[in-house]
This record gives sequence, C-alpha cells and structure tokens, in this order.
Amino acid sequence: MTHILDEFIFNHNEVALTKMEEINTWKILVVDDDQEVHVVTKLALRGFVFQDKPLTFLSAYSGEEAMLMVKMHPDIAIILLDVVMEENDSGLKVIKYVREVLGNKLVRIILRTGQPGEVPEESVIMDYEINDYKTKVELTRQKLFTSMIATLRSYRDVATIESHRQKLEVMNQQLLQEMAERQKLESIHLEQERLRLENKFLEREKQEMLRRSQELAIAKEAAEAANQAKSEFLANMSHELRTPLNGILGYAQILKREKDLSTRQLDGLNVIQQSGQHLLTFITDILELARIESGKTKLHVLDIRLPQFLQNMVAIYRLEAHQKGLVFVYQPSPNLPVGVQADERRLRQVLANLLGNALKFTPKGQVTFKVTEQPISHISEVPEVFDPSDSSLTLIRFEVTDTGVGMRVEDLNHLFSPFEQTGAELHQADGIGGMGLAISKKLIQLMGSDLHVTSEVGKGSTFWFELILPVVFYGINEELFLSQNIIGYKLNGREEQRLKVLVVDDSHEGRTVLLNLLEPLGFEVVLAENGQQGVNLAQQMLPDIILMDIIMPVMTGIEAVQEIRKVSLLKDTFIVAVTASVLEVNLEEGRLAGCDAFLSKPIEVEKLFTLMEAHLNLEWVMGEVEEEPFNESADLFEDELPPIVAQLPKVIISPPLEELQVLLNLAMMGNLIGIDERVTAMEQQDTRFIPFARKLHQLVKNFDEDEILTIVEQCMQNETIIL
Repeated sequence: MTHILDEFIFNHNEVALTKMEEINTWKILVVDDDQEVHVVTKLALRGFVFQDKPLTFLSAYSGEEAMLMVKMHPDIAIILLDVVMEENDSGLKVIKYVREVLGNKLVRIILRTGQPGEVPEESVIMDYEINDYKTKVELTRQKLFTSMIATLRSYRDVATIESHRQKLEVMNQQLLQEMAERQKLESIHLEQERLRLENKFLEREKQEMLRRSQELAIAKEAAEAANQAKSEFLANMSHELRTPLNGILGYAQILKREKDLSTRQLDGLNVIQQSGQHLLTFITDILELARIESGKTKLHVLDIRLPQFLQNMVAIYRLEAHQKGLVFVYQPSPNLPVGVQADERRLRQVLANLLGNALKFTPKGQVTFKVTEQPISHISEVPEVFDPSDSSLTLIRFEVTDTGVGMRVEDLNHLFSPFEQTGAELHQADGIGGMGLAISKKLIQLMGSDLHVTSEVGKGSTFWFELILPVVFYGINEELFLSQNIIGYKLNGREEQRLKVLVVDDSHEGRTVLLNLLEPLGFEVVLAENGQQGVNLAQQMLPDIILMDIIMPVMTGIEAVQEIRKVSLLKDTFIVAVTASVLEVNLEEGRLAGCDAFLSKPIEVEKLFTLMEAHLNLEWVMGEVEEEPFNESADLFEDELPPIVAQLPKVIISPPLEELQVLLNLAMMGNLIGIDERVTAMEQQDTRFIPFARKLHQLVKNFDEDEILTIVEQCMQNETIIL
C-alpha cells in the first residue's frame, strides 16, 4: 500500500482528458499555504481508488502557483482550494482565473477554508462557480472520502459529456466537410449538367436556325422566282397592251380630226380616247409599282440645278392651274442651293404626282408649292449613308398645300395603298383607283425619307417630305451662264497653244456635234470612228483630253482606254467616258480601265466645260449673248416664265415651252402616235425643228418612251441637247 501511495504522491505525468477511457489516474491539486495540510490530505486519501484508477496529487502553496499549475495541467479532476493564502482572497482569484480566464468548466473545485468568517459559504456559493464548500475543521477523513467520491463522479460525468461533445464536434466538423465536399461535387455535377443541357439547347437552336434559314432561302428563291415571273408577266402584258392602245388612241385622235362628225360621234371618240389614256396610265403605274416592290428600281443620282428644276415644274403646273381658274403660289426659300445631287426623274415624278393631285382635287381656291431649306438637326435620325457633320449636305423640304376637298382622318391610313382613293375624293375620281401616291411614297422611301400628309374635309390637304441632298458646287459661276456665253479659252500659267481634243465615237452625229462645239472655241479636234482608230490616233497626236464613247464596234471604248493607258506618254492623259448607259456596272468597268470622268448622253455642255476647266488648267473667255424671247402666244404671263439659261453653241433648236408641255403630257400618257403627229406638224411649221422632230420620230418608232421623256424634260430646262 505504501508503495502504491508513493507512486500516487510522486507521479506528476500529464494525462490528456480527451477520452475518459484513456485516463489512468485522477489528478488532484491541493492548494494551501500550509505544508501540513498537504501532508494530511495525502495521508487521508492514501490508497484511494475510484473506478480502478488511483489518485495523483499535485501541490501548490499560493494562488499564483495554483494558477500556473492549472494552466499546465488542464486535465486536473479536483482542486482542493484554500481561500486565505498570500492574500485573503487568493483562493477566490484562482476560481475566477480557472473559470473565466482559462475557461475550464470541467475541473471540480472544493473550497476548504480555516476562516469561514472571511468567506461566508452562502455568498461564495452564489458568487463563485465552485462544486463544494468545506471548513477544514469539519473535513474529517470520512467526509473527505465521501466528498471525493461525489466530486469524482461529477467530474467523470461532466468529462464524459465533454468527451462526447468533443466527439460530436469532430463528427459535426467531418459531416460539415463531407457536406461541403458533396455540395461541391453536386455543384460540379449540376454545372456539368447545366452545360450539357445548354449545349443541347444551343445545338437544337442551331439546327432550328439552320432549318429556318433553309426554309427562308427556299422561300426567298420562290419569292424571287415569283417576282421575276410577275415582272416578266407585267412586262409582256405592258407590251401587249400598249401596242393596241397606241392604235386605239392614235385612230381616236385621227377620227376626231374629221370635220363632219356628229356630237354623238365626237363624244364617243372622246370617251374612247379618255378611257384608253386612263388604261395606259394604269398599266404604266402597275409596272412601275412592280419594279419598286421587286427591288429593281434603283436611283440614278446626277447633278441638277435646283432652281431651274423647280421653276420648270412650276411653269408646267402654273399653266394648268391658270387653265382651271386656280391660283398657283410658288414659295421657294431664298437660300436654296444652286446645285444638288438627286435622281432628277424620280423627284420630278413625285412632285408631278403631288402637284397634279392638288390641282385635280381643288375645284376652287389655290395650290401652294413651298420649297425650303432646313437644318440637318431638324430630323431625329440621319440615314447611315450620310455623315451628319458633313457641311456639303442640305435638308430640303418639299410641301404641296391645296384648298381642295380634303380627306377624313380615318381614310388617311389607306391613302398610300395601291388602288385607293379615299373619302371626299371618291366622287371626283374617274375610272379605276390610282397608284400615284403609293408609288410616290415608295420612291421617297427609296430616297431615304417618307411622305407625310395632313388633311381636313372641306379645307384641303398638305403633303410634304424632306430629302437630305449633297450640295453641288459648280466650277463655272452660275451667273455667268445666265448672262454670258463662252467664246474661247486661255491657259493658266502656260504658253498659249491650241489644246488637242480626241473625240472617239461611232456616231457621225455625236462626233460632228463635239467638233462643232469645241473647234470654234479654239481647240484642235481630231475624230475617230471606233476604239482601234482612237488608240492609233492617240499615239500619234498625244491629245490633252480624250472624249471616249463606250459602246463601239471593232474595239469598245473600255478596251481602247485599256490600250491607251499602256502607252507611257498617255498614262496621265485626261479621259472622259461618254455613254448612253448609266448602269453602275458600265461605270465601274470604266473606272477600272482608267477613265477619269463620265458624261452621259445627251452631253450636258456645262458639265463638259466644267470638267475641262478643272482638269486642263484653263480659264473660259466669256462673251455677252442675247436671250431668246418666248413665244408670245403661250398661255403664260411674263413673270411666270422660268429663267432662260443661255445655250452654249447651239446644236439643235428646241420647240417653244407650250409645245414641249404638250409633248410631255403625251409622253407621260404613253401616247406615241400623238407625239409622232405633233412633231410632224412642228417640223412642217418651222424647219428649225427638223433635227428635233427626226430624233423623236426615231424614238417613237423604237417605242422608247423613257428617252422621249428625257429629251423633252431637258428641252424644258433649256439644256443643250446633243442627238
């Protein structure tokens, strides 16, 4: 027993308290400043065993020593603690340190005091976390034994619970880690599944898009085939109907000239003529609308002199208004640009429709045609083809207002549909509903804008649209062309010499016109009949400028330009392509071959002279010319006449304005027989008009309505016509 007690007393090995089954002994810390208490306590508990485990005693003789001992041995089971040691409350400080600083809730503390008056039991039990309170007097060996048994049981149970708690904590951490790993794996699996489903969806969408694209391609091909078939059908229909209509309209006019017609016969012929003209207009409109809808209508943008263009439009419709007893008011903005780039024919077509409708549906009052320049910022969105900051752009507003019958608000939605005539207009519309407004709207949309309308029944309507147009700055001053004539040229900074011009054209008339135009001005003009001859002459004479027709026999103009550009002495020679075609493919071929500029037939003399001035470094010598008076028999007032643009060296003589108006109306109706008869009478009355008449006879024979319109319109603008 003594041997065992000695092992008890002097065994100071630390034992971990993580598991109760690993505890070999119960550590007991005796804290007292009295050495005798230590000895007595160890003797009293000699041989003490609890649950087959002996006691191991640790000793501390002060509060500070006790604190250090507990910190070093966190697995102490019981502390037998004295209160009064180096200080009166040293034991109480140890309790505070163990429970609060070290956080040791397992160790059981039995407070032993020899001075109960200093530390009353009730206050200590209430204020300090101890497990038992004993006075040293009452703590006999038996009571100490009993107290140790009870306290060790408590420590065992608490330690067991703590051990289980620690196990649960470890298990909980493991579980949390497993859950985190599982969640991570599940997240990976979910992401993989999401990507798989997304790829599957995208693949399905891709297949669906491919299917739709194939269907759209098939539908597009079918639509294009249908459009082509429709275009061919309409073209054939137009040709088949125009031919008999020309006969009907022609003989209606011939029969009307008979002198012995009765009133009934004359009325019948009028009905035939009016019905035929209406049907011809209707066929033309159908064909035009079909071309636009099929995307085959393309704009041919050219330089136009805006004031002249507008004045000529005004002259035509002011005359018509005067004949109907209406007032026609033209209000141009004073700051309109002199020149702009636009599709002249299409713009004229739209304005003719708007002005014609205004006059048609205005029984009394007036029609106002207003043209104003607006700031580009006036529109909310500039088309992508234009740069809003480009100072060479202008915004022109065209507005036609009438005091006619007007339209209901509910009818405006159908106004631009083909075959529609709305509201109050119906009782005045003769024949089949028109397509003029539908065509006009589509043409304006093709120009990058839209057609707008406001109207009120009984008060009239206003149609307007705005176009962004590039401004053209002419090399030759506009006023000079209005008052003077070019009589020669002088070279800038060079020795005076005759400039050499090579004209290559298979048309005798074309060569002669340019010869008669340029030679009187001091140019040395050499003529060639085909491309091969032009190449040979170019190498011999080394011209300053070459005017090259594109379509010629033996060698085309394109081939000739390519050969000329191979000659080193001619690689910088200024070459102007002259063509009757405005197709982009021809222009592009010309550029690639080496053409520097392009002029369309009939040649506009001002454009030719502008090119020559810019590229030959010359200055035109001007001389005064007299203005040609208008025919006084025309039904126009002097202040209503368009400005007269003095012709440069005259090539042909154009008829008076009133005759041109008649020809224009006949051409727009497609009345070729009427045109042929009119020009026949014209050349019989005045031999000066024979060249003009011969050209129109040839165009009538070829059914070339477009060229007839072009020539008549150019004559109305007092432009030089080269035939």
